[in-house]
Amino acid sequence: MSDSSTIDECQDALLSLSLGESSRSGRIPRDSIVVHQTQPQPQTQTQTQADIDRINYYFGTGPGTFAGGESYIDAAFRSSEGKAYIFMRNEYVLLDYSKGVALATVEEGPLPICKRFSFLKNTPFIEYGLDAAFGCGENKAIIFCRNQCARIDYGSNPSHDIKLFSEMFPSLRRTRFQSGVDAAFESCRSNEAFLFKDDKCATINYSTKKCSLVGHICTISEAFPFLKGTPFTCDIEAAFAGRRTDDSYEVFLFKERNWAWVNFGCSFISSDPDVFCGKEVFPPLKNLLPRQNFGLDRHDINHCGCESDTESDDIPGSSRHIFTHEEAQWVGEAWLKAIRSGRRVTTVDIYREIMQEKEAEANKSIIGS
Repeated sequence: MSDSSTIDECQDALLSLSLGESSRSGRIPRDSIVVHQTQPQPQTQTQTQADIDRINYYFGTGPGTFAGGESYIDAAFRSSEGKAYIFMRNEYVLLDYSKGVALATVEEGPLPICKRFSFLKNTPFIEYGLDAAFGCGENKAIIFCRNQCARIDYGSNPSHDIKLFSEMFPSLRRTRFQSGVDAAFESCRSNEAFLFKDDKCATINYSTKKCSLVGHICTISEAFPFLKGTPFTCDIEAAFAGRRTDDSYEVFLFKERNWAWVNFGCSFISSDPDVFCGKEVFPPLKNLLPRQNFGLDRHDINHCGCESDTESDDIPGSSRHIFTHEEAQWVGEAWLKAIRSGRRVTTVDIYREIMQEKEAEANKSIIGS
């Protein structure tokens, strides 16, 4: 078995698993499970170790993993006045910060991205999540995922226009930005936004389909000298532009547990804005971060558990099962054990076995009492 087929099996088996909420009690609607069966094949010891390494990678059960590990804020963009969408791998929340950070609340979520942005289904932005984003008008944004980007309209008539980064930003070809963007936020200047990659910052004009570079690429500390000595000098992981008035303009920056609020005065080019840097989790999200969610999710053309035609949990596909960190550990460890013993199984098989065992233990406990 090749490495690529092992990865495909791991992804397909895990990420096409759609279960109703009733699965938590051990009752798994059979029609709601898409099983990818594989024929047993002889394995060499080397290939078995390769399988183990990849299972560790996808389930977060070994070093250097991301699937079941901690995630913070990956991207964000301003929505309506005083609200912003914040993305954490394949989930989002709608934040209401209109009364200030101290009184900010989560209005919606956390939910899978396709719950709100279903028009992006079967695109990298649903499959892998957003790397960066910025608002570019009412119900409009430009979003980034790896080397792809898209202009989206998420209003009453949603649409998207996906392009390669080098196609939308030809002036940034052959720069470090071409492989992806870490963070972005719009400027107070009309049709301008800042893109960040590592310690570099580029200002772009997005007024046309092919966005142009404004000025030259510089370091973050050159563009924003007031960030010197903060965690954001070397890189910014996510950002969004907040409220804007005639007298001020605010920006939020994020990097793992660190966050910053920057309030510019009347002149955006002022070198002395009000800055507050927090070293703890962003207060409105302190009960949500870090997230124990997955960086990959699959939404099939013919079936997506996130989009339900019914509210009944007993009807297959009424909701999509997303592994908790604990469940991911269970499945990952059980799959590792199966691989080491020579069994070829899918995550559906593993999850079913675990649920059956737990149901049996629960029944035994009830009988014993």
